[in-house]
Amino acid sequence: MASLSFGDREYWDSRFAKDPSGFDWLLPAEALDNAIAEAVAASSSQAPRILHIGCGTSSLSSRLCSLVGSSDRVCNVDFSSVAIKASRAREAAEMPGSRMQWVVANLLSLDDILTLGKSSELGGGLYDIVVDKSTADAISCGEDVPVPLPYPLRVPTMLEAEQDTSDQSTGLVHPLSLLAVHVASLVPSGGRWLVLSYSSSRFHFLKREDHASSESLVGTGAFVDPLQLWEVAQEEPFDAPQAGEPVVGRPVVKHVLYTLIRTSIPVSLRARC
Repeated sequence: MASLSFGDREYWDSRFAKDPSGFDWLLPAEALDNAIAEAVAASSSQAPRILHIGCGTSSLSSRLCSLVGSSDRVCNVDFSSVAIKASRAREAAEMPGSRMQWVVANLLSLDDILTLGKSSELGGGLYDIVVDKSTADAISCGEDVPVPLPYPLRVPTMLEAEQDTSDQSTGLVHPLSLLAVHVASLVPSGGRWLVLSYSSSRFHFLKREDHASSESLVGTGAFVDPLQLWEVAQEEPFDAPQAGEPVVGRPVVKHVLYTLIRTSIPVSLRARC
C-alpha cells in the first residue's frame, strides 16, 4: 500500500484522530498577528471577513476573532472533518458564545468552493482576508489535479480565446495553481491572502520573471493564469524555531510570510452543461 501524503484526506483524518489537541505548524499563531492586523486596517471593508484555510487545530482560529473584532466574521475551513470536529468542540469549551463558522471543504474541488461562496452567512460569500498557515505547502505536495477544460472559472481576457464549451476535454493542473484560482474567486479586489510557508519559492509562478516555466494550460482559453489574479506584495522572512542547543555553523532556517493582493480582474463562472 502506498504511503499517504500531505495531499491525502486520509492522512489528515488519521493524524487528527490520533492527536486532536491544538497544534500550530511552522510558527506560533501569534507570529502572524502584525500581518493580520495590518490586513484588517488596510481592508476597504469596515467589517472585514476572514477565511482561515487549512485551520486544522491551530490556536490561530481563536486569535483571529480578536484581531478582526468579532467571531462571526471568521470562517475556518479544513479538508479533515476530524480536525473541524475537534476545533469546534474546543471553541465551545473555551470560548462560550463564540460564533465562528466551521466548514469541511476540499479547496481543490470547484463544487466545494462554489458552495463555500454561495452558502456563506458572512455576506455574499466574499472574504476580505484569507489566512493560510502552511496549507499551500501541504497542497503543493499533491499530484497534479485533473480538471475539465475549458475550466468553468474564467476571466474576461479568456472570452476571445474561448472555445465552444460543448467540446469538453480534461487536463492536469498543478494543485497550487488551482488553489490560487479558487481562492481568488472568493476574494474581492484589494483583498489579501496571507501565507506562511517553509518555502522561499512557493509562489514563483506569480512572478513575471519566472512565468516562462508555468504549465502550458495556464493562461490559455482553457485555464486561468493565476498571475492575472494575484500580486506578490511582500515576502517577510522569519527564523524557524531551532531544536536543541545552538550549533556553530548550523545554517539558519527561514520561513516566509507572503502577502498576496487580489487584483481587480474579476473571476466569473462559465455556464456548465
